[in-house]
Amino acid sequence: MPARKRPHRECKEYERLWNGLCVDKNLDDDWLARLNSLQCLRPISICEGHFDQKIGSAKTFPHVKLRLKDQFLPGVASHWEQLRSVLSNEMQHLFHTADTHLELELKFRFRWGGSRFPYRENLTVRIHCRQARKTENMDDLTHAWFEQTLDRIEVLDSLIGHQLCSTDHST
Repeated sequence: MPARKRPHRECKEYERLWNGLCVDKNLDDDWLARLNSLQCLRPISICEGHFDQKIGSAKTFPHVKLRLKDQFLPGVASHWEQLRSVLSNEMQHLFHTADTHLELELKFRFRWGGSRFPYRENLTVRIHCRQARKTENMDDLTHAWFEQTLDRIEVLDSLIGHQLCSTDHST
């Protein structure tokens, strides 16, 4: 589930408090720290998968969702051709596995009606495990998936940083 600051409520039964955020209780502190220390990507959702949901429900599948940090967003589209080429090769190498589904989305958004940013670009990475959770305690396959996925995310983050930090963006 998304990690959000919830000072006005208690964490749900399947969550625990981590750095002021309610997170799924079986997520390792190390995984959360690693995700929060990425250079270019920021976590927007991490879910351990929930075994007690309806079979086939998306909530049963572990996932990690990330978004490019705000300081890298302005003008990311102008660097897209170079970034796309590098990312497509590396993502094929890193994430083309039987246990993972990955989506990378570059979005252009116009908003009217009081928005501070009427035009915005977003780069979102969604990584899903293809194996649904089947037990209350995290099984070895799910644990290994998170470990491997975090390693891959760190490589991807470094690659994006190398590409975008060679431009006029600052951290």
